[in-house]
Amino acid sequence: MAKSLKSRRQRKMRAVKRVRYGAKADAALKKVLEKGAKQLLEDEEMQELVKVTDAKKVVAETEAVKDGEEPMEDKEPKKYNPKTMRDENGHYPAWMTKKDQRVRQAKNKNKKVTKRGQGGKKGKKHW
Repeated sequence: MAKSLKSRRQRKMRAVKRVRYGAKADAALKKVLEKGAKQLLEDEEMQELVKVTDAKKVVAETEAVKDGEEPMEDKEPKKYNPKTMRDENGHYPAWMTKKDQRVRQAKNKNKKVTKRGQGGKKGKKHW
């Protein structure tokens, strides 16, 4: 196939863009390099002014100071009854949803009723 005038023009314009944007990109890169060199000089000056300490050393020092103090006591995890899922105060765990709590209450209530000998759910008897 022959090369059309349109494709030739497009190639020509892309070459012009490459030259124009290439110069802009070079200028931007030079600017970044200059900023980096300035930053290095500033960092060297700051290192002379400021004493840099290692975080691990600071943590070790604070732990050594805390050795004289009493360590914090963690709370014991709450104990739940595996059948009813309630703790000693009658509360359900925080992660249990309200719907699950209602379902558990209904099951426990139904179990109490059957243990008493009154039968399961109350209702009409069909003889």
